[in-house]
Amino acid sequence: MSSATITELAWKSLQVANHTDAMLGYWDKNLICRYANPAYQRWFGKRPEEMIDKISIRELLGNALYEKNLPYILGALNGQQQIFERDIVLPSGETRKTIASYYPNIQNGITEGFFVHVADVTMLQPSLPVIGQQHPAAEQQPLTVQEPEILQVAETIREAVFARFPGIAVLARQHFLSPTKLKTSFKEIFNCTPFVFYRNLQMELVEKFLADNIYTEQQLTRLFNFSSRRNFKRCYQQYQQRKAAIAAEAGKNGLL
Repeated sequence: MSSATITELAWKSLQVANHTDAMLGYWDKNLICRYANPAYQRWFGKRPEEMIDKISIRELLGNALYEKNLPYILGALNGQQQIFERDIVLPSGETRKTIASYYPNIQNGITEGFFVHVADVTMLQPSLPVIGQQHPAAEQQPLTVQEPEILQVAETIREAVFARFPGIAVLARQHFLSPTKLKTSFKEIFNCTPFVFYRNLQMELVEKFLADNIYTEQQLTRLFNFSSRRNFKRCYQQYQQRKAAIAAEAGKNGLL
């Protein structure tokens, strides 16, 4: 590859970084900011000259958020990829839900710092029945004694979105439900099985991550615990087909 081609690719990569809504940054092993894209700067209300080569991660995050993130920071500095959810309060006072990824920069066996990718998932709420929306009929029915537990099951599944599916037996035991009751009530409320709910939450994140041009399909295959890239692609294609079919049906019925 020629130097001109490499320069062109580097320029294109920089343009992607500068125009994505995701926060991209790099912190060295002394936790000093060495790079922050415009989104990173906007989120924290900082100018480039206030961040690059100057600000520490503690100073940027504030003591409370820094202490919450410290285990993940130390994990990254120990050479381990970190992925976690975090609510971030903007300078405006608005709270945004995010998923943060820390990727260690390891050179010759030594961690020199870590790369940061933070995606805003505040608006990433299920909007179609197959993708986890509460079943329309449920809105017209009073909650039963068991239904609050079903909503807690859904929250447990959301928390496992980067882990393996807990399994019906584990979910039922954890929330003091019988497996049959869990499956029946879950489908009545969410119009899908717990596992489909889990996979669709993952696919919504996949859709956003691919749109941001940050993760490759191979990286997402590992991130979401698929056995192979082929299985990952099949699952994502099925998700897109279901989403398109429901959108078409909604359009035909005048709902969109």
